[in-house]
This record gives sequence, C-alpha cells and structure tokens, in this order.
Amino acid sequence: STIFLDDSTVSQPNLKYTIKCVSLAIYYHIKNRDVDGRMVLDILDEKLHPLTKSEVPADYEKHDPEQKQIYRFVR
Repeated sequence: STIFLDDSTVSQPNLKYTIKCVSLAIYYHIKNRDVDGRMVLDILDEKLHPLTKSEVPADYEKHDPEQKQIYRFVR
C-alpha cells in the first residue's frame, strides 16, 4: 500500500509537509495531555532540566505553545 501526503509518497516524502504533520501531532498531544492535574511531567520540566542558559519565566508551564512555535522548533 502507499501513503500519500499531497503529491508525495513514503519513498519520497515532502519534508515540509512531514514536519508540519509531526508538529501538529505534538501540538495535539500537548493540548490533550492528562498528567494527574499537573501541566508538566518531571522529565519535561524545564526548571529541572533547562534547555537554555536563560532564565525560565515563573509561569512558563501554564501556557501551551502554539502549533507554529512547535513547527519552528522541529524545523
């Protein structure tokens, strides 16, 4: 069988559409998560495991990233 994403196939995927699909899947997982009332799992807590040297805002875990932000990060 063949999977079509617009005019591409699995053997020659269109990278832009593939990244958009992956970032959208990540976005929906974030929006529909259930973590016992908490917003962040400890393994993903940026205060415990920082990704950058800059200071993390106090309310960072209360705001979900937009799909566009996730796309830019994945890209």
